[in-house]
Amino acid sequence: MSRRTERVLARGTGETDGVDATLASLYANYRDDPRTQPIQAIAFWLAVGLPVVTLVLLATGLSNGAEVALFVGLLGLNAVAIVAGHAHRA
Repeated sequence: MSRRTERVLARGTGETDGVDATLASLYANYRDDPRTQPIQAIAFWLAVGLPVVTLVLLATGLSNGAEVALFVGLLGLNAVAIVAGHAHRA
């Protein structure tokens, strides 16, 4: 468990602290569960590869609404992949 997660879990109660503690607990469960390791690995490698696709799309130009929507969608998917794959260890 990371130091920040341990600090959040060790803090006192309160509305914000309760939300932080719940999120930290959920993340710790996700990170430590062996069933999520394939998801973490896939998300990690997506987070590594998606910026290349995004940069190619950006370099060729965003000429219509569909390309802009694809670009924004790829950015969102990359953000989700970064969070989901953060705990992956090779």
